[in-house]
Parts: sequence; structure tokens; C-alpha cells
Amino acid sequence: MAESANVALIRRVVESFNKGDLDYPFEVYEPDIVWVHFTPPPPGMDQVYEGHEGVRRFWRQWLSSWEWVEFEQERYIDAGDRVVVFQRTHARGRTSGVETEM
Repeated sequence: MAESANVALIRRVVESFNKGDLDYPFEVYEPDIVWVHFTPPPPGMDQVYEGHEGVRRFWRQWLSSWEWVEFEQERYIDAGDRVVVFQRTHARGRTSGVETEM
């Protein structure tokens, strides 16, 4: 079965991020994007980020905690107007040096 247009778009966004291209996602994000944490946010971070600048602020804040971060996508599911991505995150804490997997 061919990959849906929605899954292909999300795959390209995720892959661009993994390649260090932090600009491409903003070519496809709507200007009024709303980015919501689905778990309690870490201290100093907001629950909701709005607009391109808000999402850029989220990534600056979140990535500043890590020496390095790698995302590994395990599966994409087409859920109509949404795409579900099963992903593992591997990272090393900037201050602690502790490696973690989420």
C-alpha cells in the first residue's frame, strides 16, 4: 500500500529535523500552529507554544538541556487528518552526561 500524503509530509518533517534542517518544518507548519505538551512540561517550559516563534522557542528550550539528541522513528500510522508516529528518543544530558532513552 502506498504511503499517504499526510504520512509522507510528516516523515519529511521528522527526517529534516534528524538531518539538522530545523527550517524545513516551518515551511509546512501553519503560521498559527499550536504546540502542546502532552505530559507535564519540564521546569521552565510552557505547556503551550503558539505560532512559528513559539515552536522555535520550544525547541531552543528543550534542546538546550541535551548535549545530543537522536530520534528513531519506528512506525507511522495514517489516522485520517492526523499522523501518529511511534518514536524513540536517545539523548545525553548536557549537565549530567547521563544518557537516556524515551
